[in-house]
Amino acid sequence: NSPQVWVAQLECRRPMADGLYLPTWSRERYTIKNYEPRPEYGYIWQGCDWGGSEASFVTWVQGPLHQPIQVDNNIGTKTVIPQGSYVVFKELSEAAMGATRLADKVVRQEIQYKNRFTNSWRVKARFADKAGRQQREDWREHNPPLRTMWYLSGSYFDPTVECLQALVADSLL
Repeated sequence: NSPQVWVAQLECRRPMADGLYLPTWSRERYTIKNYEPRPEYGYIWQGCDWGGSEASFVTWVQGPLHQPIQVDNNIGTKTVIPQGSYVVFKELSEAAMGATRLADKVVRQEIQYKNRFTNSWRVKARFADKAGRQQREDWREHNPPLRTMWYLSGSYFDPTVECLQALVADSLL
């Protein structure tokens, strides 16, 4: 048995995490408060999963960080995010919303960041679920356009998940 299974089944201290991409993730360990995504800290990336019958989900990520950054963690103390880390700093979840209205919300959020951190704040690349062809076209035709990309074929999905799991294991996410 793995340590996670032991804690869940024998000690009953955590729920089972079978099938989760990040089974050791915990809010206490990995969340921070009031992160400031300043352009000088590193690139800004965006991911989008079109909801369909479920909620759509958009995340903004900064990294790899160019320098260590001291922040407030979720338990009220200071912590240092190491250089080379990635920070998921904003999430947007919307149910029953079409791609165009979701794009409007994304643009409004990014305008707030640009106004706050100057026009040098920008998203380097947007990665959207490749199954949502029509949604990606709606974003591309939006004003302003929100172009998305998908670098990987389906055969690279598992290695991508393994890379994400390694970032968490190495305390870089």
